[in-house]
Amino acid sequence: MLNQIYQRLQKLIIKHIQLLLSVSFDQKQQPYQTEPIYIERIYIIINKISKQQVFFLQIIKQLIQSIFKFFTVFIGQLQWRIWENKFFWLFKNVIQNQQQTTLILCYLLQFIFNYIQLLKMISAILLTIRRIIKNQYILFFKFSKMIDVQISSLQQNRDRSFIIIVILILMANASYMMMIPLFPPLIKEKGFTEAGIGIIMCFYPLGCILASWKLGKMHSSKKMILQGLIGQLVISIILGISYFLNGALFFILSSFLRFIQGISNTMIQVPSYSITGHLFSEQVSEKIAKLEMACNFGLVCGPLISGVLYILSDIYNFNTFQYSLYLVAFLYFVITLCVILFLDERIFNIDQQEQGASINYYEVFQIHELNVTFTSYFFLGVAAQALRTYLSVQLLEVYNLDDANSQFLFMIYTIVSVFGAYYVAEQKHYTLNQLYTYCLYIGAFSLLLYGPSQIGLPQSIYVICFADIIRGVGVGSAPAIMMPLIVQIMEKHKHKDQAAEIGSTLLIAGWSLGDLIGPIIGGIFIDQVGFDKTSVIMSGALFAIGFIYQKTSHIDQEQQAIEMQILIH
Repeated sequence: MLNQIYQRLQKLIIKHIQLLLSVSFDQKQQPYQTEPIYIERIYIIINKISKQQVFFLQIIKQLIQSIFKFFTVFIGQLQWRIWENKFFWLFKNVIQNQQQTTLILCYLLQFIFNYIQLLKMISAILLTIRRIIKNQYILFFKFSKMIDVQISSLQQNRDRSFIIIVILILMANASYMMMIPLFPPLIKEKGFTEAGIGIIMCFYPLGCILASWKLGKMHSSKKMILQGLIGQLVISIILGISYFLNGALFFILSSFLRFIQGISNTMIQVPSYSITGHLFSEQVSEKIAKLEMACNFGLVCGPLISGVLYILSDIYNFNTFQYSLYLVAFLYFVITLCVILFLDERIFNIDQQEQGASINYYEVFQIHELNVTFTSYFFLGVAAQALRTYLSVQLLEVYNLDDANSQFLFMIYTIVSVFGAYYVAEQKHYTLNQLYTYCLYIGAFSLLLYGPSQIGLPQSIYVICFADIIRGVGVGSAPAIMMPLIVQIMEKHKHKDQAAEIGSTLLIAGWSLGDLIGPIIGGIFIDQVGFDKTSVIMSGALFAIGFIYQKTSHIDQEQQAIEMQILIH
């Protein structure tokens, strides 16, 4: 079957190339004879019209005069006469060369016809591949029955949907991270200060916050995910065009687009985490950690793609900022097609029937453990984002790195974060509460290293690289722990039905709140005392938050007491 399709496709391509190479303006040449009969009829009609040249030209001349008289008000009395004569002269030449015009039109129709045929052939190939994959699934399940392994269709759909969700999380974070090394330097190039950079960048998390509280209970809508993908696609294109703007217009448009971009990103991520929590309730820690691995891998790919584009821009002379965004738009288009074709919504409809009442977050935050955990997670985001937003400017101005090396350095943190999330998924020795406490302390130590001049260390790029490694261990691993920790707290307080929605919402909302407030606070402090002193201040604040969390969170103590009672009985 595939060989037949390949041969038909090969013949169509050869015919298409011959058609393009055979275009000639010889009046004796006839249209391509293998095309449908309607092209020959069009050819005859055009010839009949062209024979009535005088009558036809008079009609066209009157039509052109009427059109340009209508536009006289806009282009002036003198100008419309000139343009009228130009258009009429052009059309007259085309009509007098009717044989050439007829051939051009016929070949254009032939090109369109062949292009449609080619699209049909590609669709047939994709359909055949899909049928082959389906047949392979059938053979696999027949074999599994032979060896007494029972695999349900629900399990197939769960696994396939999880792969799509992993791709969504990866792309959402890759597109976000691509802008971190590129956007702040561009904003500063437009004449804005660090505070202005912080204000523009904070509109993204603001959109995430406002959207996340509303989307937790709407996770079963495939349509919502598609709307988020299309929103990201369109905004990426418009944001690339905004490169040519300056002043207040650039500031307002960039802020608005970042706000809508945050909403679109949340429409992708919140449903993805919530779906995972429902589909894999018995493996929520492992699956969420794997999603965080995909998230961190996306954070690696973002600066990597930006750095490669920056190197290519020196060779081929194009704008890195714009082409990065256009590439993001193309990738979102491809992922949108994957979601339409492969994300099975029937699973989500099952979950939708199982949902309970709406979530009352006022009652949720009455739970002491949840309140303490979410507050510490929020402050972790504030301290981390207060420095990361301005790190690219610091690398360019203080450490004399170019854009490409700056973007590659951003990858250190995210690469380490991937291994941190993997460790969280696989380790069995520590509780989630213990791991999270360690993350707070390690993250605080990493922020201290970003200000080497304040602690007696040389102001060297190697110190910054080491700080990125430590930050990846501490700050980068925290999101992989947060949602399973919240789910554990909610299940302990008999809110198992709502645990996935609350966990996904607070995971996105908590980090987005930090991402919103952190750049503003960081911009104010850096303007006043400089980057190095700000890093020391943020480090001290995060040490204090870790100490308070360790003393006020009693999750492990209560869990150990329950286990002790079970052993006694």
